[in-house]
Amino acid sequence: MELLLSFFAPYLPVFLVFILTLFLAVIAILSFFFDVTELAGTAQTWRKEKMEFQKSVNYLKQINYFFAHIVHLGGNFSKIHSLTVLSDKEGGYNFNPPEKFVAIGFNEKGDLITVRPTTMAIALGFKVDSVSSSTNSICHPQDDGSFCVFSTDKLKNEFSVRFARRK
Repeated sequence: MELLLSFFAPYLPVFLVFILTLFLAVIAILSFFFDVTELAGTAQTWRKEKMEFQKSVNYLKQINYFFAHIVHLGGNFSKIHSLTVLSDKEGGYNFNPPEKFVAIGFNEKGDLITVRPTTMAIALGFKVDSVSSSTNSICHPQDDGSFCVFSTDKLKNEFSVRFARRK
């Protein structure tokens, strides 16, 4: 046994390095495979979102108006809101992502919301046409249709803004 051990002793460090290198190579190959799979999934998701956005833009070019429904929660000083952009008041086509069609901003105090069409929607000729609030919040549309302002005085504020194509 000692003879066998003395024969393999000089090669033991080389053997350990080989095993360690083999182990690290397997980990690198597995990491590469999972990174490539994640990258392919991300690219597929990006392509799907881009196609959906392009579909929304093509649909927007065909219609003369669309609606933005904004729900604001928390009252003054809160910026928690949801935005849905639809082709019709009762639903219709859902434009995704809605932030590409309607821009929402808050003032410093957090007691006012500004809603306006994005530069893409403006380029297609859309402006604020009419505003309404189901929670009786104060609405102030700009005369030229460039934007409208809402107060956030209640804990839940709901607004509906109609954007129409103006020539």
